[in-house]
Amino acid sequence: MSEIWLNPVFLKWPSYDASGAYFDGTFTRSYELLERAGSFIQSDSSCEFDRGDCISWLKRSLNARLQLIEKSYNLSCIPNTKVKGAIELLECFGLVKPMMLKELLIIRNNIEHNDVTPPSIEKCSEWLELIWYFLRSTDEIAKNLKNIVSFDCYDDHSPKDTLEIEIEFGQSPMFKVHGELSQFNYSNKVNNEWPCVKLSKKMELHISVGQQLSFNGELFIKDQHRVNLVKAALVGSHV
Repeated sequence: MSEIWLNPVFLKWPSYDASGAYFDGTFTRSYELLERAGSFIQSDSSCEFDRGDCISWLKRSLNARLQLIEKSYNLSCIPNTKVKGAIELLECFGLVKPMMLKELLIIRNNIEHNDVTPPSIEKCSEWLELIWYFLRSTDEIAKNLKNIVSFDCYDDHSPKDTLEIEIEFGQSPMFKVHGELSQFNYSNKVNNEWPCVKLSKKMELHISVGQQLSFNGELFIKDQHRVNLVKAALVGSHV
């Protein structure tokens, strides 16, 4: 047996993410740009040009974080179909709610290209807070490579099933997997609807309450299953 197919139900099991390499601190760049944006509206007498500059620097802060995430994870290469826009891409992986962020981009473009009057100081302050929350919510994946996720399933009457998957993000992402599964969570018969593992080593474990397969290999996963797997690694643990 050189291949097995995994029951995709594992994507619904409790999952636990793990941090990989620490990035070089470039995640702070967005905060520097955010601070610069705020400097334009520190005075109640800030004019419309100051408010316009605030919005432009907020967009730079947002873009810096979006570009850093894409550079680190190549998320645009994960879905089989292209997702329009960087913000929509992050929504695909459960990282943002895009409506307000997209509105900021519309406001900035209207100021830049249609000479629309910038928002009030109060509204600019709200945008500052929104971008700050966005940065905070994505700090973890911007600081540490989130490329390992584990899935566990067990009850009192059967052995614990477990999978650990390491993701190699890139233009052609790869997925390495090892684990132990009960016979109803995998099949050695071709199933094109299930993720496939090309085995590099396997060992059957005989235990008192059943039989498990211990294995490792390369995981081939497509479509929404791939998106859900990466989402589990990026967003964090769920039960």
